[in-house]
Amino acid sequence: MEKIILEQYDLAELKEIFRELIREELAAALGNQSTPTIRQPANKKEAAAYLGISESTLNTMISVGTIPYFKIGRKVRFKWRDIEAYVNSKGN
Repeated sequence: MEKIILEQYDLAELKEIFRELIREELAAALGNQSTPTIRQPANKKEAAAYLGISESTLNTMISVGTIPYFKIGRKVRFKWRDIEAYVNSKGN
């Protein structure tokens, strides 16, 4: 590890040095994996497309309780993990 003489740098430069060091350490600790992204809940159109069904079929699945959903106001949304769990359950 190299030594850094702090007197040579202003605050902005020090912040950038520390950011880069932290990035390097995180990359090494994670095995250079990318940081997981958080997916927004799927709407009906996205869920139906992912499942390969029509929105009408998806509406039927909602009404009979085949697939979990939640509402934000009047809008129906699905957690991607619930959609993927449904797909996996159908594959078994």
